[in-house]
Amino acid sequence: MICLVTQLSMDRLPAFEMQLKNWEGPISAAVYVDHVHNSQEATEDVAKLLKFFDSIREHRQDKPRYVIAKFDI
Repeated sequence: MICLVTQLSMDRLPAFEMQLKNWEGPISAAVYVDHVHNSQEATEDVAKLLKFFDSIREHRQDKPRYVIAKFDI
């Protein structure tokens, strides 16, 4: 079995969505959200990301799971 593994930032989400339309196998994706000085934008992006993954769940036989974490570096 082959798994699609990728990393991306929020601005690449549309391109990732196109990849998902052509990929039926398992996927592991890390999405970077960077809004250190604006927590409102970060909150909006996380909400957008959750909505995106929920819409993906509707169209795939496997049910994607996701984790959202904050790391202070």
